[in-house]
Amino acid sequence: MLSIGLLVILIGLLILPGYFFPSDRELIEKAIRKGAKAIEKKNLEALEEIVSDDYYGYYQTSKSEAREQAKKDFQKIENLKIEIKKIEIEIKKESEEVDVVCEFVVSGFFKDAGIYNKVPFRGIFADKKDAVDRAKMIFKKEPDSNWRLVEFEVSIPDITSKH
Repeated sequence: MLSIGLLVILIGLLILPGYFFPSDRELIEKAIRKGAKAIEKKNLEALEEIVSDDYYGYYQTSKSEAREQAKKDFQKIENLKIEIKKIEIEIKKESEEVDVVCEFVVSGFFKDAGIYNKVPFRGIFADKKDAVDRAKMIFKKEPDSNWRLVEFEVSIPDITSKH
């Protein structure tokens, strides 16, 4: 009986630290998945939680400008779904920033878009509905110990966009 109890304690000591103290890699992956869910639900507040105040995108887009653009984009698309296929995280020991590559499939429909009304979202950008998009992202560990998005660049088949 005593040996079983010790075995349970040892297993607990090996498993519980990972549960209570997730690695940086796990925290970044969680932020990415939270962001994808926020986009699907068109939840700007939840999306803002994973974006750094230092966010500075393409064409000098600040966090507030990116928020306004997302607000407009959310009004144009319905039934938005993001299926994450793969997340690659490169953590450099002496850097506060982390490079991430995420492969995903986006689907949905344009609404109130004239001739594009109810056209499948993927149908306009790629010949194949199952084409995989790639996002290159940079995350930064903030003073509150949360990892937040600083920059991202999306590569859609035949179209490239940096935000």
